[in-house]
Amino acid sequence: MATALNFNRRSLISDAMRLPWGLILLISAMGVIGVAILYSATFTNPNEIDLPAKLARRLIVAFTVLSSIALVPLKHWLTLAWPIYLATLILLVG
Repeated sequence: MATALNFNRRSLISDAMRLPWGLILLISAMGVIGVAILYSATFTNPNEIDLPAKLARRLIVAFTVLSSIALVPLKHWLTLAWPIYLATLILLVG
């Protein structure tokens, strides 16, 4: 039986090379532009001078989390799909 899902073992580097790097760079550039805009908007106010650094830290943490999630093999997500779905339904109802 033919299937579109390929569960062969690959290395971490080959998985990382398969990521959509054009889209990742575009989103990263938008984040850097957002930090620059926030810096230019808040650099005269001493109360808000740390906001661009906070935004940059949040972007780095988000990029790290999303990259690590993207490198998890599809087989793991397929086995966790139903338990995550049921937990979400319980949280919505409860």
